[in-house]
Amino acid sequence: MDKGNSIKVYCRDLNLYGQAVCVELDANNEPEDGKSIIFVNGLLPGESGLVTVIDARKNYRVATLIRRNNDSPDRVKMPCPIAGDCGGCQIQALSYPAGLGWKENNLRQTLRRIGEVELEDKIRPIIGADQPFTHYRNKVVYPVGGSNSEPQLGFYRARSHDLLTTPVCLIEPHAGSRLRILMAELMKKHGIFVYDEEIHEGDLHFVTLRVAPETALEDEPIEQMVILTSRTEKDPYFALAEDLLQEPGLVSVYLNIQTKPGNVILGDKFILLGGEEKLSFTLDGSKFSLSPGAFFQINYEQTIKLYRLIAKLIKAIHLENNLSAIIDLYCGVGSIGLYVLNELRKDETSSLPHLLGIEIVEQAVTDAKGNAELNGWDETDYDFIHADAADSLEYIREADSEKTLVIVDPPRKGLDREVVSTLAEHGPSHLLYVSCNPATLARDLKQLTKKYKVDLVQPVDMFPWTTHIEMLTLLSRK
Repeated sequence: MDKGNSIKVYCRDLNLYGQAVCVELDANNEPEDGKSIIFVNGLLPGESGLVTVIDARKNYRVATLIRRNNDSPDRVKMPCPIAGDCGGCQIQALSYPAGLGWKENNLRQTLRRIGEVELEDKIRPIIGADQPFTHYRNKVVYPVGGSNSEPQLGFYRARSHDLLTTPVCLIEPHAGSRLRILMAELMKKHGIFVYDEEIHEGDLHFVTLRVAPETALEDEPIEQMVILTSRTEKDPYFALAEDLLQEPGLVSVYLNIQTKPGNVILGDKFILLGGEEKLSFTLDGSKFSLSPGAFFQINYEQTIKLYRLIAKLIKAIHLENNLSAIIDLYCGVGSIGLYVLNELRKDETSSLPHLLGIEIVEQAVTDAKGNAELNGWDETDYDFIHADAADSLEYIREADSEKTLVIVDPPRKGLDREVVSTLAEHGPSHLLYVSCNPATLARDLKQLTKKYKVDLVQPVDMFPWTTHIEMLTLLSRK
């Protein structure tokens, strides 16, 4: 239907890929009745254009843009030369204030459509970044491509595995541009081959860069960890790592073995090629040390804002209720729970709650225990348990609900059904839900709000220039 035809369209919204969601216009520039929506790259809300349909499905069509007829007042010149093709910054053509507005509006619509909850007066204005183009990512994964004679490290084209390169990415760590050039040189020097995912041959598939926060000392380089994801174990990797460790600030190099075909970034086996075992740093007064596979929020500046708000809310609840326990489900390396305890410790007038962290990744639990020690906590102050959240619900059922606060920070898939039902039936007086997915947050709130009321929803722009968002939701028993 209409495939190959030129059609005039009007952009009403963007989807999560940054594509324009368009309606077809008739000769009078009115929406055509009975026509499916059209997805196209290159238009912003309020803009119209001429497109060619390249794929037609039952409920939607996909098109390419021939001509944009007008410019939105929110359109800006994209500072990155590959932003229109790269899958990293989906909304770089949208001014930063307009992008924040889109994210906040998308959150409201999602909560209303999926969660069936009206929270207009509970959703706070989004917390944006002070300087969104500050190379804010503290972790980036570079796919390796090109040829064995001319390897390249770069970025995937949107919704493909085509490799794109650019001298500087505005959201990668500062050290990233230098690392991409250096790694290509070292691969040739040490005979490390480019992995070919089509035939499952070669060596190096991904290079991951992790960096610590900036320090107050201007001349002190930011500490970095590099993880090389390879199909093979080869001795030349040790010599390559020795060369990498000559770079200022680079303190750790790991080899990760990933033998399965496909695009999985990390396997289970890590080999320390040289340097420190962990990447250690201080964030807003709290100390953390991370293993190569550990999860941490991607944006230090925005993480501080989020964690400060969490600590402020929990401190107020603690002062009113004299909490005896904080249960941190999906606790990872313990960053939220330990940050909160560190902040509560500053007030010496009240006793501190016991922290119980539950995490399914065993190495993360080891990191969490080490981080507790780094921050000066006695073993009686905390417990970190290696377990699946759904298998640990007896801790919630047996807790003193009036004296317990639960923090949940699940992956994008949200809470398991059993976790939601247990929280609804046996959960504490207060619940803090940290989410990176409005859809699964809305789904879970639909069930939780049968027994809880939402006190606030605070969106945080953890991922500037993308369609993604972080949210903090505070709930209390009805």
